[in-house]
Amino acid sequence: MRETATMDAGRELDALVAKLMDDEGEEYAFASNDGGQSGCAFTNRRDGPWYTVQSLEDWLAQKHGRNQMLDYKIIRKVRYRRYSTDIAAAWTVVEKVGFLWHGFKFLVCCYQEHDMRLVWEAGWYEWGNEGPEGRATAVADTPAIAICRAALAALTPPPDGGGA
Repeated sequence: MRETATMDAGRELDALVAKLMDDEGEEYAFASNDGGQSGCAFTNRRDGPWYTVQSLEDWLAQKHGRNQMLDYKIIRKVRYRRYSTDIAAAWTVVEKVGFLWHGFKFLVCCYQEHDMRLVWEAGWYEWGNEGPEGRATAVADTPAIAICRAALAALTPPPDGGGA
């Protein structure tokens, strides 16, 4: 696994943040035929009807016939909220981590680097404590990524086993 302070937006970062958020994601399955995709079924969808893998198999049988179903395999995956690209989803992380880091203030700001590139910084700061133990921060190209990285810094214990 890559260092979380440098992870880009995407599934890997979203999955780590989802774990912190106790978000099990949406399980789904699709039928694949030599890399192609045909049909999709959600098994625990948040915002719509629930489908089962059996309904996907029935759909395949109806569309392609029972004999051709053997050409397809059912692949199961999990999809998480897009915490690293959706600022509304990232803000739910701020709310949860802020509750866990009671007494710390959250700050997100944007500044310009010497190369004229805009950089976002997000994190939790302990008022009056200027030391590294009084903060959990991260920088990124977007506020959503910065929030995700800062949350991981705040809630993931360091490799040496020490606390944050």
